[in-house]
Amino acid sequence: MQASDWIGDAIIVAERQSRWLGPLRRQAVTVLGWADRIPVRTVRHHPVASAAVASGLFGLAVGVDQGIHEGYVLSATLLTVGLLSCGMYAFLVVAGSYVRVVRSNAALYGVQRRAVDASVVACIAAVAALAFRNSLWWIVGTNAASAGAGQFAALIGLAITSAFVVAFGVESLLHSHGRTIQMGH
Repeated sequence: MQASDWIGDAIIVAERQSRWLGPLRRQAVTVLGWADRIPVRTVRHHPVASAAVASGLFGLAVGVDQGIHEGYVLSATLLTVGLLSCGMYAFLVVAGSYVRVVRSNAALYGVQRRAVDASVVACIAAVAALAFRNSLWWIVGTNAASAGAGQFAALIGLAITSAFVVAFGVESLLHSHGRTIQMGH
């Protein structure tokens, strides 16, 4: 028996509760069956890529809306989209893995796993750099009063690059996430 996940559980609950839909129950069950066979299966086969796509769509929708409503210039809107995407990606990968939102069919190991870990750390670093930017401006040679979009992009880019390189490097040096071989009984 395969381990359950939240998405599968939600579909099971929706199918059971579809009785409340009366004459639309059959159509609802058909749609839920399709969702379990196609999109949910794709998410299970590619959970990290699915998290990246969902994060990008979230960042794009919310960031562009914020940019329009707050009158941002294009560069500030793009930075907003990127930071929102980073925050959501880190959240989805970490929380999704911890609470088993999606059950993946294959485990990541080696370089791929280290790259995923490093990308999550890099995204967290981007959000941390945003939060602590007033204390970090000196890194890019400016201060809060004179910093512009270019300096902000440089600060975020430096945080992302540094965090990725350090996390990937440390895990590589420690040979983290190597393929484990289980011995038979």
